[in-house]
Amino acid sequence: MGAEGGEHSRPHGHDQLLETAQQTLSDVGSSVRVQAGTLLVQRGESERGRAIGLEGIDLARRIASPYSEANALNQYTWLLVHDRDPQAAAHWAQQLVAQSNERGYLFLALLGSFLLAWAEASCIPASAAEDEASRQSLEDAIGRMRQSFELARAADAAMGTSGWIGAMVEVYLQHGRVDEAQDLIEQARVHIEATGEDLYLAEHLRLRGEVAIAVEGAKPQEAEPFFDQAIQVARRQGTRTYELRAASQLARLWADQGERDRARELLADCRAQFGEDASSSAVKEAEGLLAALF
Repeated sequence: MGAEGGEHSRPHGHDQLLETAQQTLSDVGSSVRVQAGTLLVQRGESERGRAIGLEGIDLARRIASPYSEANALNQYTWLLVHDRDPQAAAHWAQQLVAQSNERGYLFLALLGSFLLAWAEASCIPASAAEDEASRQSLEDAIGRMRQSFELARAADAAMGTSGWIGAMVEVYLQHGRVDEAQDLIEQARVHIEATGEDLYLAEHLRLRGEVAIAVEGAKPQEAEPFFDQAIQVARRQGTRTYELRAASQLARLWADQGERDRARELLADCRAQFGEDASSSAVKEAEGLLAALF
């Protein structure tokens, strides 16, 4: 066939297709890394999960794919939400918003707006409510958070709706806005029952327990079944971070009822699963509570 059938005669488009395929694989690789990091955080390996998540962002930047980078920034910021680190989340959300607005990635910009507002609201101490400037900052952040969520839900694009709602409920409980937290947690319950979405079911159940305690005139023991169910779901799903958070709340409830030994045993057993890794907020909270129980 001579030179016409040789390698050098391949259509130029072949190289372009190969390059596109390699780019696609790299794009997927960056997303998979951050998703893997999120799963590790949920499983209780916070330090390792964060490191792998950052590898995903780095890969997206090395292949010079702006959309992949923006998507990786979004996923990594959610990882930090799951790890309850609003200060770090604010840093990465700012980058997500800036890049998405610059490139015209409208939905990612919407996600970034939600995440940045959540981080800002979470960083405001509950004790700052008496300060006018802090109060205005909180109202602004909560307003932007709710607006972003409603826009995403109106577009039927709020995937993982219970996760979005859970993040907002945490903010409302932090700042004593129990009625709003109660309304949202009910919306999440309806959504979960209608769709079967269970990715954040353990967190949802824990938050239902916390809301039940916070409601004026509530009986604290009414929250116990929610915490217990949250622990069981987390164990079934292998999300040790969520298990420890629910166990911390149940242990606190038992301790308040005078069952300190029972509370200490539950919490110590759950904490032991994390070994020497004390990097996550869930572990730090549990260790503080354990110290108070001894």
